[in-house]
Amino acid sequence: MISLYVIGIVVGILTAFVLKKTAFHGEPVPFVMELPNYRMPGAKNVLRLLWDKAKDFLQRAFSVILIATIVVWFLKSFDFHFNLVADSHDSILAAVASQHHEHVDGRGYPRGLAGDQIHRFAKIVAIADVYDALTSERPYKKAYTPSVTHNIMVNVNIGQFDPDLLSLFFNNVAIYPVGTIVKTSHGIGIVKSCEFGHTETPEVVVFADKEGQLLKNPETYDFSEEGPKAIEGVINDNELRHFVHVLAIDPSIYLLDS
Repeated sequence: MISLYVIGIVVGILTAFVLKKTAFHGEPVPFVMELPNYRMPGAKNVLRLLWDKAKDFLQRAFSVILIATIVVWFLKSFDFHFNLVADSHDSILAAVASQHHEHVDGRGYPRGLAGDQIHRFAKIVAIADVYDALTSERPYKKAYTPSVTHNIMVNVNIGQFDPDLLSLFFNNVAIYPVGTIVKTSHGIGIVKSCEFGHTETPEVVVFADKEGQLLKNPETYDFSEEGPKAIEGVINDNELRHFVHVLAIDPSIYLLDS
């Protein structure tokens, strides 16, 4: 291994010697670079620069901190009827914090509340909290996709959430984001568009049949007429590998052609 370094050094020296005698023969030209006069930064300029930076940060940070402080103060100072409370344990913030683990079927904790005993705000926070937990990476699991999260919260955790609020939530979250490869009642396709309010039934460009064979003429379907059951699910990695590696096709090209 050391011999390789030695040989490299020797070759470099010989190459430099040959080039000096041939391509770069003659007197070397001195390299001159003219630099501007150095000036010590003045205290006034330094202070002005520091103030500009600090002012920009404080303006942005103060806006966020002020708004957050006002919201937190309001939530912990008023109850659901907007009456000022003497004890923060009776506030909106305390009620939401203590109720967002309750289930509408009464199987939650800590008090086993059910139905209308749970405030609407707490039901909303419960949905957002679980969605964030499922779609975020944790030490014990990978982040779930929106479609898998939707399936868990709607079909697995039955009785945990208010069904009307859950439906409203997912109608404003892209269950099948643009570019998702899905199985449909007409074959395999790629999501072309997703309209809020109808996220369970996106517009899909179907480019292959259910066996994975490419169609000569891909077709675009608006599944809002057929309903959510027309979307059978998202294809897995092995099925996607069939198109990318076996058929050597990138499904995203169908978004350009459509």
